[in-house]
Amino acid sequence: MKWQYIYLAIFFIPLIILLKPQILDITGLDVFSTEDTGEGEFSIGGGQSGGIKGIPPSAGAPSAPSAGGEVSGGGYLILEDVLVIPAKFNLRGFVGINFSAKIYLKNQGNNTKNIAIESSNLGGILEFSETNFSIEPQEEKIIGFAIITPNIPDIYNGSIILTSGNKKAEIPFTIRVVSEISLFDILLDTPKRIKIGQNLEAKVTLTQAGFDEKEDVALVYEIKNRDGAIVLNEIETIAVQGTKTFEKQFNTQTLGFGNYVLTAEVIYSGGSAVASSGFEVSESGEILPGFGLIIYLAMIFMLLISIIVVSTVLYKISKEEKMSEYKSLLSRIQ
Repeated sequence: MKWQYIYLAIFFIPLIILLKPQILDITGLDVFSTEDTGEGEFSIGGGQSGGIKGIPPSAGAPSAPSAGGEVSGGGYLILEDVLVIPAKFNLRGFVGINFSAKIYLKNQGNNTKNIAIESSNLGGILEFSETNFSIEPQEEKIIGFAIITPNIPDIYNGSIILTSGNKKAEIPFTIRVVSEISLFDILLDTPKRIKIGQNLEAKVTLTQAGFDEKEDVALVYEIKNRDGAIVLNEIETIAVQGTKTFEKQFNTQTLGFGNYVLTAEVIYSGGSAVASSGFEVSESGEILPGFGLIIYLAMIFMLLISIIVVSTVLYKISKEEKMSEYKSLLSRIQ
């Protein structure tokens, strides 16, 4: 009967290889945003709320802002057996109003770890409660830091770097600074991941506050790499009254693999407002976007049907072989 198992392997291995990108692609852990609701929950992967085994769910959520800011983050990193939460920060703050956030760490190993923490490309925006510390085996530790909000509305991108020995973990950090009083607000939504060469499709929402009058505004779009360098920029002018939502496409043919941030600034008479959304350029693109979910479920259904059919055929073959052997044995006895 060994040939039957070989037949099964030949039949199912190609299907497993075909489905592997959809099933096993767990990179790009989610970062949720409190931009829309002011609320958030700790999320990993597809946005499932809750915690990681051995960690209370509340530990994964960045602290509520002490004053005037909105903090969001999600996912986790591993630095030499030390669990680091969150994996990214996406913040909104108001000009001149400082607030704070926290990073949760747990040493899951058996040795004491000495860790240094610093910020990169963020100037004096972050002030850590401590920059060098030790964490014992199975110890949990929370590192707080103050966020000194700049006085100029803009998108500020950088990272928080944790170092243990010769290993490093980098937490991307973005803060959107807006005027305390703004006549326009802007929201930006992009896929978390796109396939290399694929156009980036963004949803832009402009909301007019105060007077409900038609006004022409300028929109400045920029795509920046992880180092903060501008790799693409566009400018357009549109008319807005009340709330306006539209789709905007960006040609990303020149972008290589990696993480990027799309920023959009609305400039109007009397001020400006900015929004940002991070995305990754990868080989596989976003996991199960839109219609892909239907295709995926259809493939699973066909796979199950194939298993039933193949199992039935193999059972009948096995039964016929046994009957043949039994008849052969009876003929020899007679």
